[in-house]
Amino acid sequence: MERQRLDKRQTVGILRWLDERLDNSGHVGIYRLYCMGGTKMVLSDLRQSSEDLDFLVPSYDTFRVLSTYIVELELKRKIRFDVFLEDDLPGYYYKEFEENSKKANYQFKHLDLYFIDDVDFVITKVLAGRPKDIDDISKVLSAKNISKEELIKRFRKIRFKSEKEKELKEKFDVFLSKLYK
Repeated sequence: MERQRLDKRQTVGILRWLDERLDNSGHVGIYRLYCMGGTKMVLSDLRQSSEDLDFLVPSYDTFRVLSTYIVELELKRKIRFDVFLEDDLPGYYYKEFEENSKKANYQFKHLDLYFIDDVDFVITKVLAGRPKDIDDISKVLSAKNISKEELIKRFRKIRFKSEKEKELKEKFDVFLSKLYK
């Protein structure tokens, strides 16, 4: 079965379902989710739909608690999640996204939803380096005034996994040379 694309209404519905499961299971904590990728685009009305849900989580505990429900959604409802621990992004570590993020205007009992900011969004998309990410980067850059200096400043805070450092730095340099001529 092919995975469905998720619009804003469906995305919020999935988050409400997740929040209800946490409530029904007796969890008392509040779990932070940082929206990134297509999820940020959809919930910010910059895109109509996304093929998956993309989140950063700040701790292993949050990751562990949410994993059971995420697996259920992935298996039963064919919804794909990309959930990353803050210190284990693909090829790099970047903890500063938390301090740059903005609280999202959604209310849940057990979930605190945040959006990574636009500079961090662009950097994560550049480092993912997929052709489909160019449209998302273009939409954000056309709506926001992000300077080359700010991108470089944030990029310098990233710690790379040694086997990926050269590749990711090259992606970033190519992106800068194309965008900021």
